[in-house]
Amino acid sequence: MSVRTLTPDDAQAFRALRLEGLRLSPESFGAHIDDEENLPGAEFARRITPTDCAWVVGAFDESDILRGAMGWFRERGAKRAHQSTLWGAYVQVSHRRIGYGSALLLALLKRVDALPALRQLQLHVWSENFAAKSLYAKFGFRFVARHPESLQVNGRFIDEELWSLSLPRSI
Repeated sequence: MSVRTLTPDDAQAFRALRLEGLRLSPESFGAHIDDEENLPGAEFARRITPTDCAWVVGAFDESDILRGAMGWFRERGAKRAHQSTLWGAYVQVSHRRIGYGSALLLALLKRVDALPALRQLQLHVWSENFAAKSLYAKFGFRFVARHPESLQVNGRFIDEELWSLSLPRSI
């Protein structure tokens, strides 16, 4: 397995992975498959084009196939620039529980720990996604709040949780 920052050259693979995640794990995303499946490839390339304030890391198998991804962005503006968000975390079912999630999160954390004046990394997670919550807790994230009925997924309301990690941290 290898982990690296995605570039626009990875847009097609990222699009396929993201749509798979939206289809198979709809509770794990704020976006809906219907809203994203007709977006042009250029939009997916734009989303993963690395900048100083946003990027996506991807985990690739030994055949260089993208098996997981995790995004990050930094808030803008004088009052919020110390905060950042982890978004869009997804690992294919066939590659779960073998270290892909940990490798993605470790790569992301190593990178954000080096950023000046960044004090917080936050994320939203489905309240019933116990595997993801266990992974986040292992890396020092703490539960902050529960948002009841945050998303409506397939006709039912689900709760999301806000988790936060203080930065910088020692890895």
